[in-house]
Amino acid sequence: MEENERYKVSRSTMGLAPALHPQFQTIIYDVKGIYLTHKPIRMLLNEACLNGGAGYSGRLESARWLLKHYKKTPLLICPLQRIYAFPTLSPKSHDCMWIFPRHLENFDDETLTVTFRNGATLVVNCSPHVFHKQKGRAADLAIKLCKPYEIKSIEYLSLRRPLKK
Repeated sequence: MEENERYKVSRSTMGLAPALHPQFQTIIYDVKGIYLTHKPIRMLLNEACLNGGAGYSGRLESARWLLKHYKKTPLLICPLQRIYAFPTLSPKSHDCMWIFPRHLENFDDETLTVTFRNGATLVVNCSPHVFHKQKGRAADLAIKLCKPYEIKSIEYLSLRRPLKK
């Protein structure tokens, strides 16, 4: 892991996890590597949302209104780039992780381990039921916000194609 204070959430972001470290706040899982930053997860998400046209609070309010779901709400970070993420716990919790479903390859229900398409792994802090429910909510949000001709391109969130076991 290397330090990266200039990191910006993008299409290559796979996950964000709290760093249990006295110096760093967040572990960033990216297609290109794993990084540490002093920035808290919420700050990284807010910056990314602002780059996409609205702040974290506005994106969250929109998702809650569309989904009629008010706890552990998934987040549309950038509609133009179709960057979505879902929390494993309440975002108010310091232990909350954010998973970007575009990069999911597998989820092991027994070990609670996410395997990303690039082979990187992350042990999540939620039950298999919560993980799959959150993945489904992210898919619902993606579908509600996409035009009909874009829905076919959301294969990474498909509810019909379960993750490999």
